Amino acid sequence: MPARKRKANDGSINWDLEKIYESFPVLKEQEKNLGTQLSGGQQQMLAIGRALMTNPEFLPMDESFEGLAPVIIDQVGEIVIKLKEAGLSHIDG
Repeated sequence: MPARKRKANDGSINWDLEKIYESFPVLKEQEKNLGTQLSGGQQQMLAIGRALMTNPEFLPMDESFEGLAPVIIDQVGEIVIKLKEAGLSHIDG
């Protein structure tokens, strides 16, 4: 999916590569590796980052933590909460 910019002044986050790396620093460390060389958690972060690069108005997510190690769940969970706060996702309790 190609990256696309949001309209200016709409108050939302403009997701670009820098913002993705800020949210998922482990991806910056692995930027020279292919997606198939990443761990399951890193692949999940990559999938979320790729989706965010399209600057969606809403980001549906299903089973975001399936098969991930507890420490990775914490890392991915933090960004999911930030996405909810930005209005991109809905988390059912």
